[in-house]
This record gives sequence, structure tokens and C-alpha cells, in this order.
Amino acid sequence: MSKKGLVAIIVILTIAVLGLGTYVGYDKFIKPNSTKEVKKDEGKKKDTNSSSYDSSKPLVSDNEDYKYLKVPYINLKSEEGSRLNKEIKEFVKDYKDTKEDTQNYGVTYNTYENAGITSVVIKKTTPSSSTNYYMSINIDSKTEKEVDNKYLLDFRNIDENYLPGMLLEIFDNQAEADGTLEDMRRMSTYEDQYTSIYDATKNKIESNKTEDYVMYLNKKGELVAVVEVYFIAGAEKGNVLMNLDTNLYEK
Repeated sequence: MSKKGLVAIIVILTIAVLGLGTYVGYDKFIKPNSTKEVKKDEGKKKDTNSSSYDSSKPLVSDNEDYKYLKVPYINLKSEEGSRLNKEIKEFVKDYKDTKEDTQNYGVTYNTYENAGITSVVIKKTTPSSSTNYYMSINIDSKTEKEVDNKYLLDFRNIDENYLPGMLLEIFDNQAEADGTLEDMRRMSTYEDQYTSIYDATKNKIESNKTEDYVMYLNKKGELVAVVEVYFIAGAEKGNVLMNLDTNLYEK
């Protein structure tokens, strides 16, 4: 082999070695860092613990879509907030938001704060106080989610199994305080002449499930349930507020 051929081979081998070294250096030191940086950006997770509540606004405020009806709006920018506001609109949809209509019929609400639970109580009013209708929303401020009646009972250390008996006791206590208990046992309902007002109310309470009731915590943190009962006047039924702490009707 000539000297020129040998030199040519040495040059080719040198270039190959240098090229391989450059590739290995890139692959080992440059490429991984570049890939790692991309993964860091792409894999960045959203903060799932961030609040959907705008702290510059109260959790509950008047819904500005209504002029004459006092309807609450839940200031949660989440699916939960959208769902709750939709349910509120559904509850009041039968009431017209006009000055003329709200002279006899209306919507009002109250908000109560108790140990991290916000209770919103919405009332649809009618000319007869016994036929008012209620809706409640109870929100845990930590989770920003609605809690159910079982949660409220646990919060007040009340066994769910005792609820029917407690409501019946309140019904009895109020009837005795009003002096109408004997009349309720004697008078029949307008729906069934063979069933007394007392028995009809008792049967209704005993057949209801816990989640059938509208419940909330009042301004004192006492648990209140909206219960349908029969009245002496007209032997008709309507809603009353039963306070599970005072064992009487809420005034």
C-alpha cells in the first residue's frame, strides 16, 4: 500500500472517530437535557386545589337577572356553582318578575354561616303563610360543594334513625302548646274523612326519607327541617319549620 493510501485511511478513520464522539456527546449531554425541559413544561399539572370562589365577592349575593324577586346567586365558578344556580332558577320559574305579580307573590332568601357551612334558605311566599314553599342549599366552605341532610344531622350529632320520632315529638309539642292536639286527633282531613289530621301528619312523617326534607342551619346553628303538616283551619296541609334543637316550630 502506498503512503497516499495509508494517509487517506487514517484521515477517514479520524473523521469517523470525531463524528462518533460528537454524536455520543450530543446524545448523552445535550439531548436528554432538552427532552427533560420539554417534559417539565408538558407535564405541568393544573392546581386542582385552587378555589372556584372569587374572594372579592360574597359567596351568596342577589341575582342581578331579577328586579323584583329577591333571588340568590351562588358565586362559584365551577360546575357545582352552575348546577346550584340552575336549580334555583328552576325553583322560582313559576313566579313572574314584575311589580304587579310580586305584590302578592314573591321570593326572598336568607343566608346563615355556621362553622364552615353556608346555608341558603329560599322562600316562595304566597298570600297564605301556610302554603309557603322552601328550598335550601348547604355549602361546605372548604370543599365548595353542597352537603346533604345526612351531613347536617351528623354535624348536629343526630342519629338519622331518630329523625321521624323527633319530628313527631315537635308536632306534638306545638299542638299541645297551641291547645289543638285533641282537635287534631278528632278532626279528619279534607282528603280522607276516616283519617284524622294527626294520623295523616304522622303517616307522612314516618314514610318520608331523610332527603325528602328541606333542611338547614339557622343563624344560631340550630338544625331546622321544613315539614308538611295538616292544620285545623280547613283541615288542609302546609309547610312548617321544625327546630330540632328547641323541639318547637321556628317562628
